[in-house]
Amino acid sequence: MDIQYYICEKNIDKNELEEFFFRINSEFTPYLEKNLNICEYAEKLSKNAIIFITKVNNIIVGMAAIYYNTVPDYSFGTFMGVLKEYRKYGIALQLEENYIEYFKKLNTPGIKSVVNCNNKNALKLHKYFGFEILNKFYDEIMNIEKYELILKFNKK
Repeated sequence: MDIQYYICEKNIDKNELEEFFFRINSEFTPYLEKNLNICEYAEKLSKNAIIFITKVNNIIVGMAAIYYNTVPDYSFGTFMGVLKEYRKYGIALQLEENYIEYFKKLNTPGIKSVVNCNNKNALKLHKYFGFEILNKFYDEIMNIEKYELILKFNKK
């Protein structure tokens, strides 16, 4: 399998993002579309986030989207997902490594992210890369408990 990784700093095709979100939609609990408008979210990310994508046969199978913020604010990981049938190939591990290395080179003190408390794999992955739990909170919109995580970069 030919797995390709890309960094899209601006102007990724929002239709490509929409297609990915609609394919991965039902793999989230609750479904993504229950709490956000997928088309609007894809457009917002395409304009405002730095997006790390993974493609197989020219189709997005994994993605991480991070909003870049400069000191003193932390950048924010707003989305990460890999289609179920591609989850045993180390794609999430590579995506996370790629975006952490990319953001370490920028003027940001680190990255914050939010993870569903029931998503043990995502929590394990983030902890593997050094993310720490800041707090646990209840997301009333999504009706689930989440962890707020932080990864601090040691700037010298």
